[in-house]
Amino acid sequence: MTIVPHRVRAIAACLALCAGGASCSALADTVGRVVRCGDVDCGQMVIRVYERFEDGDALPAFERKGVTIRGRFRPGADRTTNFRFLQAFTQYRQDDVRWIRDPAVPLPPAHIDPPPFGQRLSVLDRRNKFVRVDRVFDATPWYDDAGEFPLYEDFPRAFLADARKYGAITMHFETWLVCVIDERQGPEANRVADDRYEVSALVGWRWGYDIVHADVGRIGVDELVDYTFTMRPLTFIEAPTEAFRAALVASYGGAVQDGFDITLGDCQRCFAASR
Repeated sequence: MTIVPHRVRAIAACLALCAGGASCSALADTVGRVVRCGDVDCGQMVIRVYERFEDGDALPAFERKGVTIRGRFRPGADRTTNFRFLQAFTQYRQDDVRWIRDPAVPLPPAHIDPPPFGQRLSVLDRRNKFVRVDRVFDATPWYDDAGEFPLYEDFPRAFLADARKYGAITMHFETWLVCVIDERQGPEANRVADDRYEVSALVGWRWGYDIVHADVGRIGVDELVDYTFTMRPLTFIEAPTEAFRAALVASYGGAVQDGFDITLGDCQRCFAASR
């Protein structure tokens, strides 16, 4: 598999440009890669938006920060191969979010995003009260839901105060455009451990953010100045990292356990399977 650089632009410094704004692009221009598997033109993966997000609330308890990323895959001449997006946390620390099947234990530091079946997290209701809600997902590992592909979009956010309550927030992502070699569902509909997936990683990109709390303002007073938000640069990569490989087989839960079984294969087999 060969990845050919395509119109790569410099990544601008976001924090200096975004002061006071709700969002700020970290891209000077659209970035992308032409993707090939041997002699096969797979298409082009383009990221057109990667920007910082903030609510703009004056109180850290209600202020969220994060990033927004958008792009799309433009397939080449071969329209029969099954392409999908496969996304993982390669470094994850956000104790407020738990696996829906066993919220008693934290999510693994490296795991598929989203976790199988869903997650439990805190949100603000209409009365500005924090409530725990369940976000239900399907039992497949694909980041894109039905009908979304070839569009790609994510917008992770976190409440600043969680970094004070639970410790530093780390959300480092690794996303891959993959072609599907084999996909087999096991007999148990309520488990993913008996399902089998084999994919080939065609082009990947790393991105994410960190939020750290340190009481540097008025001691004992929770202030925005006490929080440092760092947006990671968007970086295209040519091979899955070890952390991504660990996420493919991560185990979820404690008393209740489950986990995907995903292996990586040669991209040539994707096109052989589609013919």
